[in-house]
Amino acid sequence: MDTEQDDAIDRFWRVARLKGKVTRLELFVGQAPRDTIPPPAWSFSDDRATADEFVAEVLAGTRTSIVVTVADLGDEPAPDIGDLSILLDGGAEPRVLIRTTAVARQAVGGSVGEEAGLTPGGDPLPNGTEVLVEHFEAVYPRPPKRRTPPA
Repeated sequence: MDTEQDDAIDRFWRVARLKGKVTRLELFVGQAPRDTIPPPAWSFSDDRATADEFVAEVLAGTRTSIVVTVADLGDEPAPDIGDLSILLDGGAEPRVLIRTTAVARQAVGGSVGEEAGLTPGGDPLPNGTEVLVEHFEAVYPRPPKRRTPPA
């Protein structure tokens, strides 16, 4: 990352941690390093349009999970519940602060949902492929609340 992008991420983080209420206990327990250092920033895809579409789905509240093959994780640690990260759009601009709400390691097929059968590129995975399904929520900005139509 370059200095300009680092500055954009820092500015986004300063706003997101306050508006997303990441710091709500700070007054009582003091600052925790996890709440003051910007979390990792990443883009769903190297393809600009795909990354922008993913961000739009997260902002609309229609995308709340991501799937990665365990093989693609390599040496990277699996996410933990409560982890924060900053989602970048196709132009590498910070757009959404997300928090991991659940993580499941499973094989494609059987009871695994449709979302676990695709790679980020949309290609189908063979049954039995071991994947990590990360569920998350948008912390800032929050997606619009869905209204249920009156009965």
